[in-house]
Amino acid sequence: MGENQRKAARQFLAVPHTPELPRVAYPVIEIKDRMIRVSLDDIDDQKIELRFQPYQALNLTTRDCFLMPAGSEHLRNRIFYQRTSTWIEELKSALQVSDRTADFMDKALHFTIPAGDDVLEITAWKVEITHLDKTFRFPKNVEMPLI
Repeated sequence: MGENQRKAARQFLAVPHTPELPRVAYPVIEIKDRMIRVSLDDIDDQKIELRFQPYQALNLTTRDCFLMPAGSEHLRNRIFYQRTSTWIEELKSALQVSDRTADFMDKALHFTIPAGDDVLEITAWKVEITHLDKTFRFPKNVEMPLI
């Protein structure tokens, strides 16, 4: 692996406390109250619930039309986030057109969930993961906005 490939791979990290996903997964996606809830099974058929909030954007793509970002091949069956994201940069540019003083996109993370035939991408401030009767927040200590 060359230096550019190593650098690209460091941009894609598995979300802590998330298990491996099966090649075939059937996610249930619910959007309500500025939160996206995704429920699916892990590789051992144990339920995982992911709650993204507040979210800014959602993208669902069939896996056949989705190109894994360079350097992220090792995360093919993991929930991961990108340290740098051209999608977030595009959203920030659009936000600046409508509200030059808004800065909430500065806190957004780009999460990717390979889920069977689909790939789900979400930009949100944080994700709460419930798996095997434990709940984790990533990143920790994220202050939620008053709505």
